[in-house]
Amino acid sequence: MLKKGDKVVMHTCLEAELPKYKDKVWTCETDEFTACSGAQVVFLEGFSGYFAAEFLKKIEEERTMKYFEIHTPYYALLKAGTPEEAIAKFVECVADDDGTLHEEIQEVDRDYALVKFASGGVEGGEKMSIKEMLETFKEATPEVLCIDSALL
Repeated sequence: MLKKGDKVVMHTCLEAELPKYKDKVWTCETDEFTACSGAQVVFLEGFSGYFAAEFLKKIEEERTMKYFEIHTPYYALLKAGTPEEAIAKFVECVADDDGTLHEEIQEVDRDYALVKFASGGVEGGEKMSIKEMLETFKEATPEVLCIDSALL
């Protein structure tokens, strides 16, 4: 069921093929409701009249990941949405927080993180394939990408 504020695209209908609507992301102005005809519909921002919900596909907004390094007490390259989330992942997977992680953690550029990850991408003692590396790097879930070799 679509809700007010949901982001949607049109599909499998005439409007979806029109150049001005093709791949356009719409925002629902209303929750999904039943029209007099019995069809489930919503109003879309910038569209005149309501639109049949069966021809709308909700799109999930991608979560933006950031990349972080911690050098002490052990090196780690992490991806997470926030520094706090990265620290929590560090504590879960690498080492305890001695109270200095908030001072230690530094955000790094995405390209820098990708090169670092690609140069160290080992999982279970075996080198990851490029496809596996890119999938892991792109996933929108917090993760430790590299850790200090002394911990392996």
